[in-house]
Amino acid sequence: MIKEFEASHGTVADLFHAHLRGEETSLNPLGMADALLSAMNHAAEIHPDLKSREQILNFTKTLKTALHNTFRYSQGTRDMSGPKGLTTEQVS
Repeated sequence: MIKEFEASHGTVADLFHAHLRGEETSLNPLGMADALLSAMNHAAEIHPDLKSREQILNFTKTLKTALHNTFRYSQGTRDMSGPKGLTTEQVS
């Protein structure tokens, strides 16, 4: 089985050009981290060593919880945290 995980931050080129024009953007670097953690979970699920699998899943679960709390408390970018979230420039 093949699974694909992609960050949900829109078209990077369009957002970058808006940034260059001085416009506020909401490019989501945290979304990329979330997608990577999902890919790591998938890799762990098919890992033959049970101890390694459990260590990886524990690591990604802990990090995802911290990451999602960032979104929940409007400390992420607006596309993930809503209107009270930060712009790309505020996160950087």
